[in-house]
Amino acid sequence: MENRIFELGLTVEGTSLYLLLDAVGGPGADIEMQAVRDRWQGTETELQKSIQELKAHKVAVQSEAGLRVLPMQGWVDSSRS
Repeated sequence: MENRIFELGLTVEGTSLYLLLDAVGGPGADIEMQAVRDRWQGTETELQKSIQELKAHKVAVQSEAGLRVLPMQGWVDSSRS
């Protein structure tokens, strides 16, 4: 886990999704959406918003297999920070 995630100004849900992705597969791994949904504690709407937030901050991308965490060097800070 990259501690920098806490400095990006993400929502609680966005940070939680990153932590989930890191725990399930880690950086560079393709994590199937079903594996994410099986562990996600919020609603589908909250999950989709969190995915969009991670994509906007270049923390994760959607791949054919699901989601992939990107290297920390490319992450974008929030303007809220």
